[in-house]
Amino acid sequence: MRIVLEWFLIDNLLMNALILRAAEAISGGVKRRFGFFAASALGTAYAAAALSLGGLWLSTLAKLLTSFAMVFIAFRMKDWRTAGRVAACFYAATFVIGGMCYALVSFLGGYANGFILGMSAPVRTLLLGAVLAAFLPGYLRAFLARRKSARMARLRVCAQDRAVEVDALLDTGSALVEPFSGRPVMLISPEKGLSIHEHTPGATPVPFASISDKGLLFAIKAQKVETLVEGQWCDAPVVFVAVAPMPLVETDAIVSETWWQSFN
Repeated sequence: MRIVLEWFLIDNLLMNALILRAAEAISGGVKRRFGFFAASALGTAYAAAALSLGGLWLSTLAKLLTSFAMVFIAFRMKDWRTAGRVAACFYAATFVIGGMCYALVSFLGGYANGFILGMSAPVRTLLLGAVLAAFLPGYLRAFLARRKSARMARLRVCAQDRAVEVDALLDTGSALVEPFSGRPVMLISPEKGLSIHEHTPGATPVPFASISDKGLLFAIKAQKVETLVEGQWCDAPVVFVAVAPMPLVETDAIVSETWWQSFN
C-alpha cells in the first residue's frame, strides 16, 4: 500500500473540519475564532505522527487526549457540562462522517486499513464539496451582514434648485475632495437625476481614481445639506456634489465618514 503523504494530510484536514462543523451544528457550541482551523491542524498533525511513529501514538489514550484537545481548541466552554455535550457531539459526528467516508471509499475507490483512509479523486471531491457546503453559507451571511451594517446616513441635498434625498454610505476610504476649498465631494448615483458636467455653472473639475477607472468628475457646491436625526432634519456642513460615473450598488450616494464625524 503506497500512501501519498500530502493527500493523506489534506484528507485529514478536510475530514476534521467537517466533523467539527457537524459537532457545532448538533451541540450548539460556540466556536472560537480560527479555532476550527487550529483544531483541524492539530488532528492532522496527530494523524501524521501516528502514521510515521506508531507505538504509543496509536493508543486509545493518545486518541482521547488529542480529540479532547481539538474540542477545547475549537469551542468556547462555559462549564464542564457544556464540554461534555460538545465532546459527545464531536464523537457522534466522527463516527457518522468517518463511517460515510469508509462507505464511499468502498464504493468509489480508495483503500482503508485501520485508521488510514486513502481516498480516490471522486471521494475527495465529494468531501471537499461537503466542507464548502458546510462553511461557505455562514461566511457569505457574515459578509453580507457586514455590508448591510456599514454606516449609512439619510441625507437631503439641495443642489441645482432641487432637493434630493439619498441613503448615503459613510465611506472611511473616500478621499474625494474639491481641490480648491478642500471640502469633501459627495458622489450621487446618476439614477437620482442630477446633471453635473463641465458646462454646468460653477462646476469644478475633481480628479478621481478607482480600481477600474480614473479621470475627472465635475462637482458643484451644494446649496444646503441636511441629515435626518430622530425624525428631524438637521443642518449639516455643506459639501460639493458630483454625479458618479456609474450607478452605485446598494446605496444612493457615497461621502467621507470623516465629514460625518466632524459634526456628530
